[in-house]
Parts: sequence; structure tokens; C-alpha cells
Amino acid sequence: MAEQGITIIGAGLSGLTAAINLARDGREVTVLEKENRHGGRPEFRPDGASSPFDFQAIESYTGIDISPACKHVDKMMFEVFGKSVEMEHEDRSDSYMVERGSRSTSLDTLLYDTAVEAGVKFEWGFALKSPADVAALPEGSIIATGLDVRGFEAMGIPYVPFWGWFAKGLVDEERTVAWAYIDDFSVDYTFTTIINGAAFALLFQRTKPPTRRDKEKYERFVERDTLHLTGWRDLIGGAAPHRSLSNPILFKNNMIVAGTLAGVMEPVLNFGMLGAMVSGKIAAVAVTDKGAAYDEFKQLTSFFRPSLRIKRVIDRMPLPVRRGFWGLAVMGMSMSSPEARNRAMRFVPGYGNIK
Repeated sequence: MAEQGITIIGAGLSGLTAAINLARDGREVTVLEKENRHGGRPEFRPDGASSPFDFQAIESYTGIDISPACKHVDKMMFEVFGKSVEMEHEDRSDSYMVERGSRSTSLDTLLYDTAVEAGVKFEWGFALKSPADVAALPEGSIIATGLDVRGFEAMGIPYVPFWGWFAKGLVDEERTVAWAYIDDFSVDYTFTTIINGAAFALLFQRTKPPTRRDKEKYERFVERDTLHLTGWRDLIGGAAPHRSLSNPILFKNNMIVAGTLAGVMEPVLNFGMLGAMVSGKIAAVAVTDKGAAYDEFKQLTSFFRPSLRIKRVIDRMPLPVRRGFWGLAVMGMSMSSPEARNRAMRFVPGYGNIK
């Protein structure tokens, strides 16, 4: 006989990971998602996202093998204030890229199919908009609404707004490629990716929207690198969990919090995919053992406070100092061995602090 049912809000990486684990444990699981299918905001997808991954550790901890959806990055290009550094593919590196969205080649689809196979039920078109919506949910529900501002506001969790300027398209390119740009057109960064023939370009910025000049300069960078993307548009209404040093939170309003909403998005470089999956497993554990889950959550988010402090220092740097800081960081990474780069990425939530 199945145990008590569990409701999960959000069909992102953390919500799906929690759903898979709970369903495999014999729970009746229902996932409520604001979109009409899995994969996130359709106007934004498909897009490529890179991260360090340790497949053996991920599968050991979450019970899910994500390697079929991941591809080694064949070519990575960094440009920091006009200086370019290229890093070619190396087998010893843990740097991979995944496709996000609803296509069959995406990580989201791998997790969704696994959840369906485990017996998870889905209901589409449910948006968490207010504290009243939270109060109407069954106690102990898992809230995993990702970057959605409404989720943060409904749960009363502080956030930093962010904005984006993006374009996407299909290209004739079999390689998995990424460009990352750090320049004066964003206080954060911009990047362009190609995976499974899908190209995606994003100017990402917290705190304030980019100006017309910022957008046009970034578009010229993308065009220069032979990606002729059209249909540029604003990304409006995103939230990052970087307002407060106390942002990481596992329990609130008699609910279990998971993923980006829980604060597992690293503040400096915004790595969050691996942390989201690990957070989803922790949320599943919290259903039956809050103490054990809380101990693992503290370990997962142990780098959040120092990372946020570093981010605040970087943001206050005068432009010439910031230019030198990022230049040295990228140059050091390019000159390091793959093993050294892997060790340096241990600050990423779920990569170095959960095994």
C-alpha cells in the first residue's frame, strides 16, 4: 500500500528529483507546475547550461544517472574586457553542458521521463502566486518554484531581481561550444552556448536592467563570433536567492523548500543545476527525517555565505580593479591542469560538498 501522498510545486530539476525519490520510496506524488508541460518557460528554451558534474557522485546520492543528457564541452572561450582565452576539450575535465527545456535531448526530459516511469502524477497550469496559495497546500508540501519571483514572494523569502537580454535559434553545429564574456555591459556576465544544434545567448544581470547600449554591445560580440541570432528580447521577472546571508532555507511556513528558492544557487557564478538536484533529494529525505535532511542541507549550502560576501566585494570594485580581478581569475584557470580546475570548483553546491 502506498504511503501518504506528497505534493510538489514546480517541475524543475529539484522538484523532479524529489518526486522521483519519493515515488520510488512508495509515496503517491503529485507535481503541480505553472507551465503547460515540463522544461520551464517555453519562450526561454531550449538553452545550454554548463557546470562541473561528477556523475558517479550524483547517481550515488540522488539515484539518478544524468550522464545521457550531458555532453563534454568541446570548446570554451572566455573573453574578459577584450582579452580572449580559449580552452579546448580535455577528457579529464568535469566540465559538461546540458540542454534545458522540453526537447527529447534535454536534462529536463530525462528527469520527467524518469518521474513518469516511477509513477509520479503531473498537473499543469498551477501557479503559486500568494501566501494564501501556500496556506491552501497540504502541510509538508515541497516548494520548488525556481527563479520565479512569485514563488519567493508567496513564501516570504528575500530575493534579488535579475534581468536578461537573450536570443536563441537552431544552427548547423555538432560540437558543444560555450563563450563567456565579462565586460562593462553587465555587472554579472554574459554567455553564449551551442548544444544539440541549439544556440542560445544571454546577457544576465542582477540588481538593475541592462541599458540599450549594454544590449547592443553584447549583440555585437555574439555576431562577431559568427552566431547570427535574431529575435532578441527581454527576460523580465526573475529572482535570485542572493539578498541575504541567511537566504538558504529548508523549512518555512510548514513547507519544505528546495532548489533555487532554497538558496542553492551559488552567488558569484550562479551555478545551480547540481545543487538543485541534490536539494531535491534532501527535500525528499525531509519528508520523513527532518534532522538528517537539515544536516545535509547545511553541508550543501556551506559555501553560500563566503561566496555572497565575495560577490558583494566584486560588485563594489572600481571597473579597472574588477577588470584585473577577472583577468587573473580566467588566466589562472586557463593555465591550470584539469585536475586543478576540478578541485577549484569544489565551491559549487553539490559538487564538492555532497558525496
